[in-house]
Amino acid sequence: MCLHSLSTLSSPKQAFAKDLIMNKEIVAINQDKDAVMASKVYTNGRNSWMTDVWIKPLSDGSFAVALINKDPERAQPIVLKLSGDTDGDFYSGAASSTAQVRDVGRRVELGNHTDVFNATVPPMDGMLLRMTF
Repeated sequence: MCLHSLSTLSSPKQAFAKDLIMNKEIVAINQDKDAVMASKVYTNGRNSWMTDVWIKPLSDGSFAVALINKDPERAQPIVLKLSGDTDGDFYSGAASSTAQVRDVGRRVELGNHTDVFNATVPPMDGMLLRMTF
């Protein structure tokens, strides 16, 4: 068995893993003090498994949202309704349907989105977002 320290992880796959492990925002979501598990709120595609949306409420009132594409061949569009009622895919409990969105994995602000959030997720990939209403 070969053990590596974080400083020796240098191949592209190892560097990607190191980046995830050391991403303080991802760790904060994982270690949120309310310890609420994420729930799958949406699934779509052939055999009902192509794309998934998972949501986890966080102790500061924001939400962690995972968009997952399990298609091995094609990028998939995912449209997330940001409704203020229970008729949408996302129920924040907030009076507003406008969310400030941050891509936590890539560490970039995606701006404010009203009513819907659209993303195209690459094949066999995902996005981890933080949404604040």
